[in-house]
Amino acid sequence: MQTDRWTWLALADAALDLSSIDPLELSVITASASGGNAFGQKEIQALWRHGPRAVSAYQSIGWFYAASSGQLSILHQFKGPCSVVVTEAAGGIDAIAQARRLIRQGRAAVLVGGTEAPLSPYALACQCGFNSAAVLRGTESL
Repeated sequence: MQTDRWTWLALADAALDLSSIDPLELSVITASASGGNAFGQKEIQALWRHGPRAVSAYQSIGWFYAASSGQLSILHQFKGPCSVVVTEAAGGIDAIAQARRLIRQGRAAVLVGGTEAPLSPYALACQCGFNSAAVLRGTESL
């Protein structure tokens, strides 16, 4: 599978007996801070070292913050409402709240969870303030 580790962890944790549930009644809600940063870091390094042909075609989805929800819904054929909540550290709680709303609306089950911990130079740059480019160039102090 050509996705980031956070997606792999989400897929590995998914366990539900689907035999008696209509796929249209199954939903996926995950939480993310910014997406598959480790995968993105690897691809950015390949781009700078070897040029655009070295970048995987999976880059377009591999670092997309909704990759976990999409991969889970495809893998398990969850055809109800699926989404991702992007709210940093509180994301897991926000995803649970969204799942609760879906259950109250009548969904049979919602696969819900928080994903990722952005620990790479690329991820840290994404977390910097508005002038992160200047900080990374060393032209402005933190």
